[in-house]
Amino acid sequence: MAGEPLENAPSPTAPARTVARLWGVRRRLAALLLPWVLVFGLGTPLIWYDLRQTLHTPLLRAQADALTEGNQILARGLATLRRDIQFLGDFFTHLPGNGFADGPLQLQLFRSFAESSGYYDQVRWIDETGMERIRVIYTDTARRSEIVPERDLRNQADSAYFIDTMQLEDDAIYYSPLALDFEHDGAGLPRQPTLRIATPVFDARRRHGIVILNYHAERLLERLKPIGLQQGLEIQLINPDGYWLLHPDPQMSWGWQLERPQNTLAQRVPQLWRQMQESDQGSYRDDNGIWSYLTFNLSGDPAPGASQRGSALAWRLLVRIPEPALDALTARSKLTFSLLVLVAVAITFGLSVRLALAMRNEEEKSLALAHANTALQHSLDNLRAVQEDLARADKLSALGLMVAGVAHELNTPLGSAMMALSTARQELKQLEERIQSGLRKSDLATFLANCGEGMELAARAVDRAGALVRRFKQTAIDRTTMERRNFVLAETLVDADHRLHKWDRSLPVSLTLELDPAIEMDSYPGPLGQVVSNLVENALVHGFPDNRAGNLTLRAEAEGEDGVLLTVADTGIGIPAEVLTQIFDPFFTTRRHDGGTGLGLHVVYQIVTELLGGRIEMRSVSNGNAGSGTVFTLHLPRVAPAAAPHQPAA
Repeated sequence: MAGEPLENAPSPTAPARTVARLWGVRRRLAALLLPWVLVFGLGTPLIWYDLRQTLHTPLLRAQADALTEGNQILARGLATLRRDIQFLGDFFTHLPGNGFADGPLQLQLFRSFAESSGYYDQVRWIDETGMERIRVIYTDTARRSEIVPERDLRNQADSAYFIDTMQLEDDAIYYSPLALDFEHDGAGLPRQPTLRIATPVFDARRRHGIVILNYHAERLLERLKPIGLQQGLEIQLINPDGYWLLHPDPQMSWGWQLERPQNTLAQRVPQLWRQMQESDQGSYRDDNGIWSYLTFNLSGDPAPGASQRGSALAWRLLVRIPEPALDALTARSKLTFSLLVLVAVAITFGLSVRLALAMRNEEEKSLALAHANTALQHSLDNLRAVQEDLARADKLSALGLMVAGVAHELNTPLGSAMMALSTARQELKQLEERIQSGLRKSDLATFLANCGEGMELAARAVDRAGALVRRFKQTAIDRTTMERRNFVLAETLVDADHRLHKWDRSLPVSLTLELDPAIEMDSYPGPLGQVVSNLVENALVHGFPDNRAGNLTLRAEAEGEDGVLLTVADTGIGIPAEVLTQIFDPFFTTRRHDGGTGLGLHVVYQIVTELLGGRIEMRSVSNGNAGSGTVFTLHLPRVAPAAAPHQPAA
């Protein structure tokens, strides 16, 4: 009805507040969940990749280990060959008598060498004309050697290994390509993998042919075959032309000799072969698996002058992880990844429910916290205002004490000066009266004597007042009048007081200087020198009264990389414990009747803490015994703080 009051009607803003609160909760919940959604959406591919890499890591490590082991087997085998051919060449050259002959001693040497080594099919000496002079054939199955009769020896002048070896220098080594042996009319069937290694022999720098070993390389290949079998790896050895010397499938090996020219890596895996031509080692991935390879130099680390002819010295060692092994790991990766995704989804769902339940309580806590923060801010503002009032009151109190101290100190010398001037004024008046009545010589003499004493007293009083004013001015340091520069600390300290530069050895107090000459500072040498001079003067005056003997030590040393530790120590009478807390206060002195002003240590404190940017510490023992003394310790930065604009005291 039109006349009814509306006070009890529902507030139109209450539903709006409820809706706004619900939307606020949903927005905050969405803001919390959105990062997790992004993490799952963007991180899933990365997690899948990292998981596969993690599971592949042991197999990749095994592949690298297999490649290293194969390289070591080849290196050790070829090192043995080099050692044997060098031994045979040297021993053959240095046989007694005419060593270059086919006598019984040489025949026995070659035969013993073949039987003792056990892995050379043939041991030969070929003279400089290419004619075989000695050939010993070793049969591995019978474990015995046979000397080939002279009628069966052949001329090898046209063979590549003879021609190349005869061109080498002394101690140089020739290596043939590794191939099946087709040299001796079908002898030795089935064909055996053979590597020929030779070296020239000399007598007084004249060539007398070559010694050559036919190495039965099957034992070297057999040592390579088991590598990586337990991990499902395949090891392969390829010659410089891309043909297999060793392959898991025997039909793939020796293709260029067994009329299977298509069995080359260049035709089977052309992209891998091209990559191997560009780099000595690396890895490659294709549909057949993961390949890892390195290039093995057949000559290893040969003696100077070793033959490097052609490309026969470079073998390629490969280790392949077959694709079936990778497929098994991929299946495990998928299973593990699926489990991880399920766990992550469960955790996310639980977290979402937990966040939704906690939102309502969080809003209430946030409101209460906002009220508490407001009250705390009011309290903090009030506290800051009180602190500022206290600081102003403290400054005014300190200023009042300072002014009172100055007034008290100036009162005595100014009073003395006024008294002297008043007395002089009276004497002058009396002199004028005597001049009127008749001046005598004695009157003039008395006047001059009295005025002289009065003027001397007034001058001393004025000088003392001036000194007090100057010392008082020092308590308000004006940084604009200070010279800042780089200086050597030890030189500045010695020049701070003339007594430090040349100590008076007749004094009962001895001086010890322990100054590091390497310390340099960027600071204010003048004020620093004033500090040292004041501390030395304070020690001599207060620490050693009545010609007391003792020692004064000035020490300067580094304190870290950026600091300096300066110490002034004496073995004097020390400072009584009841006045230790007042020694840096202005106008505090225990020798006021002896001319002390109480400003010396106050000035020291202000220079150290305000201008030089450091701090000063003091400890003292006063018991009248040998253990008495005072130590002032200054901690100063090597680089003084930047000078602030001078602000006069409030």
